[in-house]
Amino acid sequence: MAERRVFAGYYKRYDGKPIFVIRVLKDIDTGEAIVVCKDASFSREDNEHYYLIRYASFCEQVKVDGVLRDKYVRQTRREIDEGTVREVYEDGFPEPKSKPFTYVDDEYAERTIRCSRTYYEYADLFRKRFSEGLSIRKAADAMQQNRGVVERRQAALYRAFAQLLQQRDEADGVCRLMQKTEYDQRDIEDLLE
Repeated sequence: MAERRVFAGYYKRYDGKPIFVIRVLKDIDTGEAIVVCKDASFSREDNEHYYLIRYASFCEQVKVDGVLRDKYVRQTRREIDEGTVREVYEDGFPEPKSKPFTYVDDEYAERTIRCSRTYYEYADLFRKRFSEGLSIRKAADAMQQNRGVVERRQAALYRAFAQLLQQRDEADGVCRLMQKTEYDQRDIEDLLE
């Protein structure tokens, strides 16, 4: 039997009966873990009794229609209502600990991307990348950054540089780009070899 953690909250038995687990206690004589729970299917007035289940029995698996299933399955989507918590607290049990709610911002909100603040940071990238002859991966390691960041910076710098060259060509009235020429099939095959 694999050990598993048992949390306070709602569980459903293999036959569909819901229970509310309050906590896991240890038997003082045997040291055996015992799950303290309450029946969650009856109305509040009729549900005043607490039940004990051996931890081993709680965690074991049973065969249902020839399929091996967990005896009790946690119902994570079912919220613990305040009335149940208050009732359990009044009976002397501590309140179940719950994870504090963390607010998740709108997933469509603007995201900020870390950029170079100065041209010197771009220059540092190109010094490492081209003067020292490092690959993108090694340049990223040397700069202690993600490889994607280095690739984006490199692409941004290429675009900015191309734009400056285009503006220079337009101002001078000269086109310094290689003109498109027609290749025949043999030239293309020679280039591929």
